[in-house]
Amino acid sequence: MISIGILCYEIINQGGRNNIGDWYQTVAAMYIWWKYFDSKDTFAEFIQTCIRTGTMNSYPITWLLRDNLSHSKLNGTKIIALMNGWWMSDIKGFYDFPPSSNIVPIYTSFHLGDNRILSEQAIEHLKHYAPIGCRDISTQEHLEALGIKTTFSGCLSMVLNLRDPRLGMSKTFDYSDTHVFVDVPVNTKADTRNYYAFHTQEGKFHKDPMWIYHALQHTYNLLDAYAVTTRRLHVWLPLLCNNANVHLVNTYNQPYRVGDVDCVSPKNDRYRGLFGLSTERRQEIITELTENCHTMIRTLLS
Repeated sequence: MISIGILCYEIINQGGRNNIGDWYQTVAAMYIWWKYFDSKDTFAEFIQTCIRTGTMNSYPITWLLRDNLSHSKLNGTKIIALMNGWWMSDIKGFYDFPPSSNIVPIYTSFHLGDNRILSEQAIEHLKHYAPIGCRDISTQEHLEALGIKTTFSGCLSMVLNLRDPRLGMSKTFDYSDTHVFVDVPVNTKADTRNYYAFHTQEGKFHKDPMWIYHALQHTYNLLDAYAVTTRRLHVWLPLLCNNANVHLVNTYNQPYRVGDVDCVSPKNDRYRGLFGLSTERRQEIITELTENCHTMIRTLLS
């Protein structure tokens, strides 16, 4: 039986909190599937149906815990999953990677968060499923140095068109007159003509798939804000790709520039290859990423 694997996230840090930006990446993965199946439902309806029924286009869904894959309840003998994002977090002193043999991964937007996951077993696993689509140039260089074939895929969060006429979302907050600061100090000198708001991406988003929908709503609300300032990758990049007024800052809350050290992943810079792209190049990456995922899905489902 074929199942579709969808990544979910546990509370992973000492404060009992995690990042809704992870869930947004899962939103983007489901957008890829929605487009592939050419669903008659709006994207919002598609997500809600998947969560409510545990199925997608008649295929059962397996909710995969990204940081604890061996504890996921595997539903099916062949689980096809877009495996994207940060790999991975240290759970109880070990890295739960690579996934079990009945998970068939489509590796795209792979970010090497910690080189310690690269055991001999993991390296052989990645070679088997190569080429690995890398989210950033730093990850690509690390994997290539180990003899793993790669491509630069960009970030999966880029593909979701928040202005899609069939998105099916309505804003629950109006920020059209508000400068929103996400996980950075509010700078009231930024513009004295508008209101200010502070948001955080951190929260107790505990492995409940309903957070997929909430992550979409959270980002959609920011789409037409007067301005958004953040150091969060999965605030900045999705909004940038949807022509929002968004500004990326560095560790010191100054405008991000090429060569700045990424405060979250200093050894493997998440922004190398993503920052400074032209509008045309971003669109090329979005098209390539979507088409490559659809080609792999078509092959595996057949």
